[in-house]
Amino acid sequence: MAESSSCAGPADCESSSLYADLLLALVGHEGDIFERDPKHGVTRISGTVHWVPESDRLHLERLCRLGDACSELQGFVDSSWQHSSLYRAALAQGISELLDVYESSVLELEEQLSRQPGTPVLALCHRLEEFQALLPAVARLVRHVSTRDLRGASLLHAVHAATRCGDPDLESCALRLLWHCQGVVLRQLHAWCVHGQGPGESDEFFVRRVEDPVNGGDQPCAADWAAGFEVPSAEADLPPSVSTLAASSALFIGRAVRVLAGAGDSVETGAGSASHSSASMPPSSHALPELQPLSRGLLGLCAAPSFRAAQLDRLLESARAGLATRVWHLLRSAELGARFASMRDYFLLERGDFYQQFLVEASKEHGKRMAAPLLALPPRPATASADVGLLFQQAAVHSSADGDPAFGAFTLSWHPPGGGCPRTTPGLHFGAAEAAHRAFVRDLVSRAFLDARPLASLVQALMEAAARICALIQDIEGERRDAEATLGALRSPERELRLKMTLLLQLLQSGTLQTQSRAPALRHLVLRLTYNGFLAAA
Repeated sequence: MAESSSCAGPADCESSSLYADLLLALVGHEGDIFERDPKHGVTRISGTVHWVPESDRLHLERLCRLGDACSELQGFVDSSWQHSSLYRAALAQGISELLDVYESSVLELEEQLSRQPGTPVLALCHRLEEFQALLPAVARLVRHVSTRDLRGASLLHAVHAATRCGDPDLESCALRLLWHCQGVVLRQLHAWCVHGQGPGESDEFFVRRVEDPVNGGDQPCAADWAAGFEVPSAEADLPPSVSTLAASSALFIGRAVRVLAGAGDSVETGAGSASHSSASMPPSSHALPELQPLSRGLLGLCAAPSFRAAQLDRLLESARAGLATRVWHLLRSAELGARFASMRDYFLLERGDFYQQFLVEASKEHGKRMAAPLLALPPRPATASADVGLLFQQAAVHSSADGDPAFGAFTLSWHPPGGGCPRTTPGLHFGAAEAAHRAFVRDLVSRAFLDARPLASLVQALMEAAARICALIQDIEGERRDAEATLGALRSPERELRLKMTLLLQLLQSGTLQTQSRAPALRHLVLRLTYNGFLAAA
C-alpha cells in the first residue's frame, strides 16, 4: 500500500502518513503511528502522536479493532492447516473466504484514498461499517473454538449457535461457515454409506469404532454386524443437521454396505479424509443399485448452498429401506431363521430328547466298537472325538435331531479352566445325572410355561396386536398415512388387544397355573406384562 506521491502542506503530509499507517493497521500490521499495546493486546495510536484530534482518535482506534480481529483470524487460519481436525480446517477455509472479502474492501478503500486524499475519517468508518460488528464476533467464535479445542460435533454446534444470534450479517456469515463444516459431514457420510469406509484417525465422525472387548481391538471386526461401530445416543454428540433417526439409518446403511460389499480394514482409508482414491473403495459397493440415489443426493447436498435436516433424513431413510429389503431377502434365501432356530434348540435345550438319547447311547455297550459303555471307560484322548462322534450320530437318528439340516454344524466341546477339571464328584453310574437332567428339563418347561399353549398363544396375539399399533403410529409420524384414517384403523387392533388381555388375565387367575413351583415365574411374567399398569387396569 503506497502513500500519496506529493503533499500540499504539512497537514496533508500528516494526513497521508496517517492513512497509510491506518491501511496497514486494518490488515493487522504495525506502523509509525499505530502500534500494538502489549498490556491490553490492542492496536492504538502511538503516544508520541499528538496532532490527531480527539474525535478522530476515537474513530481511528475503533477501526484498528478490525485489524486486531483480522490478525487473530489469520492466525487461526494459519494454525488450522496444521491441525488434525477436519472440521477446524473447514472452518478455517470459510474464515479465509471472509478475510479475502475484507481485504478486498481495504484495497478499495486504499484506491479511494489515493484519488481523494482528504476523505474524512467518518467516511472511512462508514465504508467499513459492515465489518465492525462482523469481524470481532467471528474472532470471538474462533477464540472459543481454540481455547476449548472444540472438535467434531462440538465445533459444529458452536458455529450453529452463531446462526441464531439475531444480527443478519453475522447470521449470514455463520451460515456460510457452517456450510463449509457440513460439507465435511456430508463427505464423511458419503464415504461411510456408499463405500463402507469407517471413521479415520481424526475420530470426529459421529459413527465411531468400538474396540472388540475380547481381542482389545487388535483383530479387525469390520464384518461383524452387531459390533465394531456405534453412534452416540445424545443429540449433543451429533452434528446439528443429523437427527438421531438419521444417525441410526446411517449406521445401518454403513454396516449393510460393509457386509454386502465385503469391505474390510484392508481397503478402508477412513471416512475422516476429505478425498478418497478409487483404489481404496470396495469395488462391489458400486454395484449396489440402492446406493445410487443416496450417492447423488449426498453429492447434491454438498454442492447446494444450504440444506435442511429433513432432506438428509429422507435420503438416508430411503436408502435404509432399500438395503433392509435386500438384506431380508438374503437372510431368507440363506435360511438364517432356520439356523437360528437350530441354535436355540441345541443351546437352550429345546432338543432335550437329543441330549437324553446321547446319554442313553453313552451308557450302552456297542459291540466290538466299544466293549463297555463310553461313560464307563477311562478317557482315551486318541479316539475320544471318533467315539463321541459315533454316539452323536446314533443319538441324532433316534431323536428329533434326525433330518435337521443344521445338525452337521453343531459340535459339543468342553474347555475347562486351567486345562483340567477343577472339581470332580466320584460315582459308579450316571443315573443320578440322568435323573437330575430330567428334573431340570421338567422344571424348565414348567417355569417357562412351555406346556401352557393357551398362554403362549395369547402372548403371541398380544405382541402381534401391539406391533400393528406401533406400525400405524409410525405411519402417522412418517406422514405416510392420514391421521384420521389411522385412528379408524387403530380401533380393530385396540379391541383385539383389550380382548386378549382380558383372556390372559382370566387365564393367569385360573387354578391351572397356580402351582407352588410356578409361583415365582408367574409373578415375574405378570410384572413384565404389566410394567405400565395396563394389566391391572384391565
